[in-house]
Amino acid sequence: MGNRICSSFPARKKYQSAIFVPGLETVLSRFPLLPIHSNFLQSHLMAKKDSKGPQQETDPNDNTRKLREKLHERLSRAGLPPGEDLPEIPSAFDRQCHTTFDLFRFSPEELVEEQTDDPEEARNFFKNGEKYSTWIHVNGVHAVAKLRAFGELLDLHPLTIEDVMNLWARPRVDINKDELFFTGRAVDIESKSSHPKGQQVSIVLRQNLIISFSEREDDLFRSVKMRLHNSGSRIRSSGTAFLAYSLIDTLVDRLLLLTEAVEEIVVDMEESMLNEADNTDPVPIGEIYRRKRQVLRLNRLAFPLRDAIHDLHDLSPEVMDRSMGIYLRDLLDHSRRAAERVEHARGMLHDLQDFHSARQDNRINRTMQLLTVIGTIFVPLTFVAGVYGMNFDPQVSPWNMPLIDNYWGYPICLGGMVVFAAVMVGYFKRRGWL
Repeated sequence: MGNRICSSFPARKKYQSAIFVPGLETVLSRFPLLPIHSNFLQSHLMAKKDSKGPQQETDPNDNTRKLREKLHERLSRAGLPPGEDLPEIPSAFDRQCHTTFDLFRFSPEELVEEQTDDPEEARNFFKNGEKYSTWIHVNGVHAVAKLRAFGELLDLHPLTIEDVMNLWARPRVDINKDELFFTGRAVDIESKSSHPKGQQVSIVLRQNLIISFSEREDDLFRSVKMRLHNSGSRIRSSGTAFLAYSLIDTLVDRLLLLTEAVEEIVVDMEESMLNEADNTDPVPIGEIYRRKRQVLRLNRLAFPLRDAIHDLHDLSPEVMDRSMGIYLRDLLDHSRRAAERVEHARGMLHDLQDFHSARQDNRINRTMQLLTVIGTIFVPLTFVAGVYGMNFDPQVSPWNMPLIDNYWGYPICLGGMVVFAAVMVGYFKRRGWL
């Protein structure tokens, strides 16, 4: 099955009644494009979509208009009951982002693997082998009806389904009775922009059952599946708790390796700037800002994930065996190292930015110093030339313009200027100003 890339911001549910939000009028007064009432917003959007007349001229502020529409539509949903703020995906989009279920039933002796797109078949797969450990991995979280049906069949809380589908959720851990819910982000690097981009991953852990959700149908947990096929692996013999640890460990390892690579790049940038001469720029300021933006995005991924792992370590004894403590401590250590590397790289980039600015200021100061010295040398020479340009007649008074009637007057004047300039240059070099 090929990878399908689905939008992280799907169309949202269209509600049939306006919802009053305190202070909403104040916010929307800055975006006066559309009225507050959601019925009017819905009819406006549908009329715009269904219009079949000739295409109108493109509005240069079309992107701003779309952002305003999204803002109005999102703010109109504030205050909904818990679990009802779910997106509704059009059928064409649902077909493009098809949700599938990878099913694994395992024990130390055997492994059963299946795949389906029917939530009821996934439920039956678990019910038929409740005494074994079962892993259900859900690829794609954009099909609302299918995920809602899947949640009802497996008795998942409506808030759990809402958190799975809200792709901007902060990484966190919740425990409800004997059920553990974890949500985090799997970081990756875009090949074109070289910026980190994450996809949300959610995990539900129960007795003999683990359910994982990922945004896209990419093979995110390929290494875990390979270990699961090995009959002698620890995953096969340790059950769902160790499998949940392995899945979360995959997320942390991806972040750790990426932060390590970014930190090495920043260290190389620092060495290049320190080893080069002051009159060269081995690292342009634009590259520093690009790396700084990259590290800032990693910072937004690393620190919330570290906090979630810390909560998992503290709350895990309620739903996990105490033997998992050593693995969770190792997981917490890795997440802390990733966050520390991001913070270290961020600090280094800030120092490189200051160093680049200081180097530029130093170059400007050297240039200004040279120009000042040159101007200082020419000040007395300009004074002498100006005095002899006043053209007072020496016939009227012997004090007027001496040396003008002298045969060697002009060479004497020029020679005096040269001697005076040479004395000043020697003095400036002795002081280290040249």
